[in-house]
Amino acid sequence: MSKPILNVGNVKLSIASVTVAFADKSSSLCEYEGLRKEDIYEVHRYKCRDAIIDIYVSSDGKSCILGFSAASLKNLDSERPLEIELASSRSRKASYSQRE
Repeated sequence: MSKPILNVGNVKLSIASVTVAFADKSSSLCEYEGLRKEDIYEVHRYKCRDAIIDIYVSSDGKSCILGFSAASLKNLDSERPLEIELASSRSRKASYSQRE
């Protein structure tokens, strides 16, 4: 299910899997639905039985920004609603920051 999304320097970055976690403690693995362009973003859509996840990607070739949007028929888990596994062509440390 790994879908290439961009090249950052010499590294290819892919989405290995997208899983949605619900408030009732169930989870659902999403399937890749496709790509669309929206302003400066590539939007990758993933669907599962009860949710639609859009992953927004913007890159300048040296760094990238990822954004997420989720629509669900069921309540999402309040602590960890999404599990997105990223794969890269080289093992590297990644930094993560969350804005609230």
